[in-house]
Amino acid sequence: MTITKKICLASCLAILSFYLSQTVNRTFDKGAPPMKYRHNLNGEPRNNQARFDRKRLTCANNTLVSIANLSRSYYVGDNLSISVIARDGWNRYKTVGEDFFIAKLYGTYPTNASTAGRVMDYGNGTYSIRFLLSWSGTLSLSVTLIHPSEAVQVLKRIHDTYAERRVMSCDFIDTEKSFSERTKCRHKHIKPYFRNTCNFSKPSVNGTWYCMQPKRASCDSISKCQRDEAATEKLQNAMLTPEERRLFTRSLLYREIPNSIKITVHGTGIKSETPDRSLSPCGPNLKETESEGYWYNGTWQSSRCFIRRLNLSKVYKCLENKSIFFQGDSTLGQWYFFLKSLVHGIDIPLKDKTSEGPIKAANYKKNITVHFRFHHLPINRPYPFEANRLHYVADEIDKIDGGKNIVIVLGLWAHFAAESIDIFRSRLYGIRHAIIRLHRRSPDTKVIWRTSNTREHSTIGHYLENSDWFAFKLLEVTKLILGDLKIAILDVWDMSVCQWHKHLCHPPKDVIKNHIDLLLSYIC
Repeated sequence: MTITKKICLASCLAILSFYLSQTVNRTFDKGAPPMKYRHNLNGEPRNNQARFDRKRLTCANNTLVSIANLSRSYYVGDNLSISVIARDGWNRYKTVGEDFFIAKLYGTYPTNASTAGRVMDYGNGTYSIRFLLSWSGTLSLSVTLIHPSEAVQVLKRIHDTYAERRVMSCDFIDTEKSFSERTKCRHKHIKPYFRNTCNFSKPSVNGTWYCMQPKRASCDSISKCQRDEAATEKLQNAMLTPEERRLFTRSLLYREIPNSIKITVHGTGIKSETPDRSLSPCGPNLKETESEGYWYNGTWQSSRCFIRRLNLSKVYKCLENKSIFFQGDSTLGQWYFFLKSLVHGIDIPLKDKTSEGPIKAANYKKNITVHFRFHHLPINRPYPFEANRLHYVADEIDKIDGGKNIVIVLGLWAHFAAESIDIFRSRLYGIRHAIIRLHRRSPDTKVIWRTSNTREHSTIGHYLENSDWFAFKLLEVTKLILGDLKIAILDVWDMSVCQWHKHLCHPPKDVIKNHIDLLLSYIC
């Protein structure tokens, strides 16, 4: 081949390569503007990350939803598999995962019914959602994008890098000299943030709490603690760049993915208003199921175990001579107050009662007692509470002798969502060891754990502290650390995902009633 021909061929190849590159760009960019390389959403310079562009985020309106196991007919007991393909505002397919979805299947005829789907993230922008078809009728699909993956990346960053996402302070009061001093406190001791500290930690239960040492008062004079609103707002403002803050605007949160999917499910039997008596009795270490259950006409039907709907006389018979100890946050306090009312408990005055408990009620005729105590720090409250009178759950478990008439119900999550995950993990290990000690001295003591649920959010600060993504991570950690113990993990997450109410940290009374029905099924 002559030099002239070689030059001509090279020129032709170059022109063809240029033409193909332009064709490919037109095909896949679909009108997207040129990439402006600058910084990623974490503020770190990178060559492969575009500056903030809303249209490059996962877009609910453009995301594709379809039935993966399309069939001419579906029957009660079948599975429905949904495929989700995430796309951005330019209609381009996403190539990374971590979008945070929730999903439910629901029907309104012949009655309101709903169930939550199990979401599987394949890490490449595609997802599957699996449902167990549990009742007959016409069912519709709802898939909600809670956070696009870009927002989840920000939540992960602050979750992993910030020792705290709120600021707490405590008062130290010298009664002899009649003065008080307030200092900042936290769960992690990090120098040089705290050079001189008051250490209130308790290694035996994996509890940590450090305060800056007051200048004039002694560490022993600690009195009350509370959330520092102004300092918390300042801290949270510093956590996000202006670009990142835009990820938590209402127009990007809890966005419904449009779809017209409807299926008709045939069949009757156990998957209806009548509970399935063929299910195992509720208890510890139940096998995993394809679904936690479903709502049907305002009643939760478990797919994991048989729920007993007890009338009052049977409740009395079950709980007679029993003591139930509730220890955890205010969502568990809802259970205490509901059960106290159910058994017509009378409040018993306690000398050491504070705003965090303990509180106690009893039905003397049936010898039923119910107790509640709030867990130790962290406690997220803007008003003062007596920190020096708080008790660790692990310590309280160690004080209980146990026995067949003792039930311990635990629930810690809402106040831990804003803490580093290792704080929650270490506290759980402390509780785990206490449960093991309890079962060594009294193997027949029942222990039940209430999980986290979805909740409401009104500000960016709420998302930075209490996003449902954080709450779901706490649920996963709980099952990982406690799942092999002889305890019952009462999972209410799916109940909240598909409930016929707005998402609330403290569910409404009719939901709590169903929680208690499930709780009593584990106790009785």
